Amino acid sequence: MKYIKRDVNGIQIDNILVDTSLIKYINNLCIKSHSTIDGRINASKKILLKNSKVPFIINDNILVFPTKSLRDYETILINFFSVMSFKKVQKNKTEIIFNDLTKITIDISLNVLKNQMNLCHNLMHQTSKIESVYK
Repeated sequence: MKYIKRDVNGIQIDNILVDTSLIKYINNLCIKSHSTIDGRINASKKILLKNSKVPFIINDNILVFPTKSLRDYETILINFFSVMSFKKVQKNKTEIIFNDLTKITIDISLNVLKNQMNLCHNLMHQTSKIESVYK
């Protein structure tokens, strides 16, 4: 999974349309890893000391960050692990290039995207520090 975005007919996962809501779909993925979307988001908020637009880990292969508030219909959840690179294309538009060389242009500035990517790095680092304490 590279990204998920809302669509009038449900959600779009990469280029596949699924008849469900974004929150319901993500929550079902989280439940497979013995948690909920709320639990994952709350954990990320505590770890990152941030209250809005926090990235969160769904499973070992999916760490998503929202481009806008999760409540915003226009938000896109980007899988951090699928991002190869990104570049500014206009003032508030950024192109993301995924590992499979597909691309998507999103309506956020390059700085906002860089900040979200940094939060993902921080979350991974902090999570690995927590896990190493229990090994």
